[in-house]
Amino acid sequence: MSNLDVLFIRLDAENQVARTNRDEIEAEIQATLSAQYNDRGDILRDVAALDMSVEYTFGEGGDICRWTRLTAEIPEREREYFATWLSDQHCAYVDFESETLTSFCGDCIVIQDSYRASERGTWVAHKQIINWDQYYSDDRELNAPKLAWLIEQYMERVGEYSDVLTLDPHGNLSPFATQALAAQYVPVVESSDDEET
Repeated sequence: MSNLDVLFIRLDAENQVARTNRDEIEAEIQATLSAQYNDRGDILRDVAALDMSVEYTFGEGGDICRWTRLTAEIPEREREYFATWLSDQHCAYVDFESETLTSFCGDCIVIQDSYRASERGTWVAHKQIINWDQYYSDDRELNAPKLAWLIEQYMERVGEYSDVLTLDPHGNLSPFATQALAAQYVPVVESSDDEET
């Protein structure tokens, strides 16, 4: 083994010790900051605002996310640790450039009104669950109470109660309040000719 080989082995060993020491220090910083974040009212208010937000957007992968503004001041040197805490503790993400917090909404029910007829309807995870002609009249008038009732029936049937959103032709997402609207709908009961009189 040459003298140069020995020097590289020593360098690798020193780097390993330095990495181990750095990892320990970073873990200690993360634990200290996480404890502080758990007690900071401004941060907890931002997280609560995210949980209650009715603002929606599409995430990087096309998933629907809830979002809100980050109002808490996070020093530059703490940002990586804050992002880790937010992800680990609240399954949420921060974008410091746009000063926003986001969280994935899961499979939302999306009511899509598109210029293209093939895209119209009510969808969950790219699967159409209600055809648009079930809640639009012949003159293309939306029957919102009927649509809400159909969505409520679907959620009851599958046992999942998702966020319900409308998607306009421009890509804007808005909440759609199904419970109040569904209460306004009276389903038409078909009478059977076989009923005894």
